[in-house]
Amino acid sequence: MKLNNRQMFSAFILGLTLLPRLCIAAIPAGALQIDVADPTNHIWDASSIDELQHLNFGISEEDTEISFAAPFIQMGGGKLVGAGLTDLEIDSPIFIGTINNAVYKASGTVTSSKGIARVTFTGSAKGPAVIEGKARALTGTLAVKASINSVLETTSGVYLSTGAASGYGTIKETGPLDFSWADVVDSMGDGSWSLEMVLTNDGVKKIGGSATVTLSSGAEFNFAVKGAYKLKTDTSVLVLSASDASSKGSSLKVSLTGSTITAVQGKVTGQAIKWKP
Repeated sequence: MKLNNRQMFSAFILGLTLLPRLCIAAIPAGALQIDVADPTNHIWDASSIDELQHLNFGISEEDTEISFAAPFIQMGGGKLVGAGLTDLEIDSPIFIGTINNAVYKASGTVTSSKGIARVTFTGSAKGPAVIEGKARALTGTLAVKASINSVLETTSGVYLSTGAASGYGTIKETGPLDFSWADVVDSMGDGSWSLEMVLTNDGVKKIGGSATVTLSSGAEFNFAVKGAYKLKTDTSVLVLSASDASSKGSSLKVSLTGSTITAVQGKVTGQAIKWKP
């Protein structure tokens, strides 16, 4: 059947309506970024809490004060890790002074899901001292367990402080942690974070590149990007895997429509993420 001019014009217009989708759809490339402040997806950095990096605690009934620096970092899997030498200061009925080159260890975990974060931490230092003419090993330890509710902006927790001296025994004190939501924000930031990706592609399907998650404390976790693009739906699914030792344990899956990030899920430094705009 031969088309008349009017029919040919209509077919031409119909073709134009389909053309934009074919022209606009394109494999993602370049820089993409989102900023996440949703309280159910907060990420916390316990290594930015100065009171844990520099411990100062006591056992009040025994008139004892203990302090030492216990530097640690927070790893990609959410573990808190630190070890080395420190100056252990003790003010007690049996010993007053500073033990240089005491050995310390810091450990713990950070986890969170649906806006509830939990932090555990133990910092301990041990060193030799002479008491009444005899060499003694003195140890100070602080252990804390804390919970942070980002949705309600509430906090709770407990501590256990311990002092020990060989030949004298062990003294302890336990009680509730005295900290508020304002203290959390002052020490760790507001829990928000950003994801920035720099994408490359092969012009057909495969997507690569790099990505960084930056916490409100300033801590960064780095990733390598791999994924695939579907022209028919103009969508992509990207897998972000840790690209350095300190980020190991963190991983994300990112969904895109065109060049717009539509979903992020996974874990960053031990804390679960399930985000949609």
